[in-house]
Amino acid sequence: MSVLRMFPLNLVIFPSQQQALHIFEPRYRQLVQETLDDNAPFGIALIREGGEAGGGATTFDVGCAVRLRHVQNLADGRYNIICEGTRRFRIVAPLGEDPYLRAEVEFLADPDDANDEAAAGIAPVISAKFKEHIRLTLALQDGWQRTAHLPARPVALADHVAARLDVPTGAKQEILQAPLVFTRLEFLLKALQRENTALAERLILHRRQKLQGLGVLN
Repeated sequence: MSVLRMFPLNLVIFPSQQQALHIFEPRYRQLVQETLDDNAPFGIALIREGGEAGGGATTFDVGCAVRLRHVQNLADGRYNIICEGTRRFRIVAPLGEDPYLRAEVEFLADPDDANDEAAAGIAPVISAKFKEHIRLTLALQDGWQRTAHLPARPVALADHVAARLDVPTGAKQEILQAPLVFTRLEFLLKALQRENTALAERLILHRRQKLQGLGVLN
């Protein structure tokens, strides 16, 4: 077991994901300073009830530990930080708020099916669908990208895609806490199929409007 300083937020972080945060509340300024002093990770967990500011929030049990990658000290004591997810944890026991929440946690190993054939079989399909997702997203911005390098390991691929896919926060929490990697990838496949269909329809309309603007369809 380990004890983590906790930062309850209305977002979900995955391993290897980088996240920018603006730290303004005094107790979380203290958390950042103490984390810097100790060169230690802290935990981010999605809020189940309550708010980000003011204390008293309760969180989901599964979250992600993060490490500071960049810290900008502002003149009035606030911070702009970039943190990076490292590994999942499960809260065993909250240890109170003084001045911020601490919790006893257990870090979670890779899922039991991380190296199973089922996960390995669906991973290339997820990669292809996510590359299509990137292509469609960029095309809507009149941009393009030659290639996208994605993780090969199913667990890392699930984290990478889940961190970047625009799905509701609650859905991301389901992915984060799912005990099997195949479950995570299956969820992502369904989400990508829905998102890509919607993006393709938007792209048709976008291109039609561009042609009309150029007078091609007049």
